[in-house]
Amino acid sequence: MKIRNIISVLLFAVANLSGTISGADVTAEADSAYKSGDFERAISLYEEVADKNGVSAGLLYNLGNANVEVHDYGKAVLYYERALRLDPSDKEIRRNLNYVTAKVEDANRSELKGKRLKVTPDEQSFFQSVYTSLACERSSDMWAVWGAILFLLSLTGVALYMFSRNVPVRKIGFFGALTGICLSIIAIVCAFAAAGHYDTHEEGVLTGYKVELFNTPEAKSQNVGTTLTRGTKVRIVGEETDVDGEVTWYRVRLNRDFIGWVKAADLTVI
Repeated sequence: MKIRNIISVLLFAVANLSGTISGADVTAEADSAYKSGDFERAISLYEEVADKNGVSAGLLYNLGNANVEVHDYGKAVLYYERALRLDPSDKEIRRNLNYVTAKVEDANRSELKGKRLKVTPDEQSFFQSVYTSLACERSSDMWAVWGAILFLLSLTGVALYMFSRNVPVRKIGFFGALTGICLSIIAIVCAFAAAGHYDTHEEGVLTGYKVELFNTPEAKSQNVGTTLTRGTKVRIVGEETDVDGEVTWYRVRLNRDFIGWVKAADLTVI
């Protein structure tokens, strides 16, 4: 029985290793296709790797770049946003996302045809901006590491307080330990907030070509008179499902000028 279990483990390890090697070969082929200008093939190969081996920030970044080259800004924004959730500190991903977002905003302005409407997201409040900075632009792993470091420093302070005979050193140890514990708790809270942001499904990207916003989630609903182009990132504020529980409509908000229902086929949740 033990020998059989060992053999099973070895076979599983070999299968995983071969899958990783195969994924590396396909990735190399996709990179080659991208460099030669065959972007459609590169996208297909990158997606194949994602299906078989899972995603990484680098793979999603490459998918975003390839979709920019074929002018599919909807998928480009989607992949960049997903890449940032895996690695919020990557400046290159954020720079490319800002570049594509600016193009999408220009496209939305051109669709206004003279209407004076805002095409950028709602302004964040002070607390929302703080949350974005802590949870959305920093990884949970980074906060966890800082929490561990600060906790170890607080233990050093405790040791100084308990074992030192020098009064000033004991005071430094006491207040240092107290500060370290408080900061480590803050870091742990931020780590949970960052992890929670990664798992949230409150944002989406419009992937339809030109997406109309409707008053109600119905096939014969009246258009609210506004259209958003592919690649617009929106906040999901509601949804409508069918009898099988499948989402058929999403209620979305870009800002106070753009609120309405869109068909589920026109939006992909980040």
